[in-house]
Amino acid sequence: MRLRLGQIDTLHRCLYPRLIRRIPLNESSLKLIASNARRCLSSSQSSLSDRTGRLIPLDASEIPVTLTPLESVRKTAHRHQNPFKIANYLVQTGALKRSVELYEILIWSCARAPQDTLLELAFKLLQEMKDYELKPSSDIYHNLLKLLSKSPDYIRREQVLQEMNARWFQLKPEGERWVIMGYIFDTQLEMALHKVRCFKEKNPDVDLDTGVYRSLARGLIEMGEVEEAHDILKTVFMQNNTMFWEGQEVGGADAEIWKRLWYDLLETSSRELHHEVTKQAWYEAIGEGITDPLFVPSEGLRLQVLYTAARHGDVALAESVLQVHDAELSERKEYHYAALIEAYARNNQIAQIFATLTAMRQAGVPPLYTTASTAVPIIAASAESAASALAMLSSHPPGNLPAVDLEAVHLVMSAYVQRDDIETAFDVYKRLPELVSEGRPNTDTFNILLQGCARLKQKDLALYIASEMKESSQKPDGSTYEFLILVCLADKETSYHDAFIYLEEMKLDGFVLGRETYKDLALRCSIEGDTEASNYLLDEMDALGYATKEIRRFLRKYE
Repeated sequence: MRLRLGQIDTLHRCLYPRLIRRIPLNESSLKLIASNARRCLSSSQSSLSDRTGRLIPLDASEIPVTLTPLESVRKTAHRHQNPFKIANYLVQTGALKRSVELYEILIWSCARAPQDTLLELAFKLLQEMKDYELKPSSDIYHNLLKLLSKSPDYIRREQVLQEMNARWFQLKPEGERWVIMGYIFDTQLEMALHKVRCFKEKNPDVDLDTGVYRSLARGLIEMGEVEEAHDILKTVFMQNNTMFWEGQEVGGADAEIWKRLWYDLLETSSRELHHEVTKQAWYEAIGEGITDPLFVPSEGLRLQVLYTAARHGDVALAESVLQVHDAELSERKEYHYAALIEAYARNNQIAQIFATLTAMRQAGVPPLYTTASTAVPIIAASAESAASALAMLSSHPPGNLPAVDLEAVHLVMSAYVQRDDIETAFDVYKRLPELVSEGRPNTDTFNILLQGCARLKQKDLALYIASEMKESSQKPDGSTYEFLILVCLADKETSYHDAFIYLEEMKLDGFVLGRETYKDLALRCSIEGDTEASNYLLDEMDALGYATKEIRRFLRKYE
């Protein structure tokens, strides 16, 4: 039978309905599809005869004359040839009787097929032998489970297990493996885990095939179940009481599979900020105690692990990641230091934060105002912690090593502002020449103070700070104008028109006011009965792309 292109394409779509897109047909794929089509067409007939009941033509030379009929079928099957044709001929001619042994061979041949292509035929054979009152053997059921390990057909899997249980057949170790693989294929990972645990309890001295562990770990990682996936990988590790890559016991393709699994575990756990699994996977694959790491982590993976360490305050892990980063001769960026500072902050290690800020500037990576922002709430948590941080600044006068960085002073000032202690924050600003060798404030220095004034509604102090800023030749930025506008709005006893003066200056300097501050200004105008000014602000917000529908609805009650 020679199949035309259109027929092959049609058969291909029928035989593989789960494929959403058609695979481009080329010469090699045509040969493969034609081969599968012929095999499936021949096997889709009734099990041991064709649909009409006639004998399927067979050349007698295909049957070995030196073997019994049953052995002929068995030998054909072991040669990876088609045993169904010979079995059909021998049964129909009366040379071979139907028997459990014959069906064992045929279903065994189905189980050897790639994927689950002969699953339907195998169950057709099962039903046929039952129709002839032949009782399936344990081997038949195990071969069916082997077939089902490559199929998501959980209904038939449960049917086979129930029939085995009814006939008191015990699952062999390979049967347990195929059942577990079937659950994994069907993404029933909880059931697969349960079966693995039950197997280990019943057979503590028998190891499951490592392929089961790999497949289960892969499925768990893809589902984000990193704790269970790590336990599975550790199970493989504990079998030999050594890391499998240290002794070079696994090589070639297997080693690459394990590496990929461990890499994906570390990538997934760090992306989910799962501290415990990330820490253990890092140290087991890369960190301390391993002279030959399993793989070299990429820049992105190192950064994910570093962020996980920072979030959970794991200074040791953060420093380990940066050591690997330095060993790759990669430059440290501001965000690397910021993550390390966050780890220090969560452990209340303020002195280390100050030292890191100094080291950043010495390394040519000037810290930003936000670099140590995660430490502000830690220092501001109590009056004692804020005083302790200020004392650390005072203990390092200019000229001593390590020098105090300006951002360390900003950190203490921000903490006092968060505590609504603007007086102490202003005192620290006045002591700036004593604390920092260069002793010159920058725009961020004044913004911190203006933020405190806005919080405490101290307009007079804010205007004084603005004049100091002008005298020091520091140019205002968007935050400067925003804090000044908020100060003007907070003072209910004075006119709000000063806020419009700062808004116009802000626009002339090329800065854009934030949506919330725009809303506060429009609300103040509406409360004062200045509907024209309020509508002007809302129109500006529309032009900037800010959402104003809810704001307009809320402000209507003041009209």
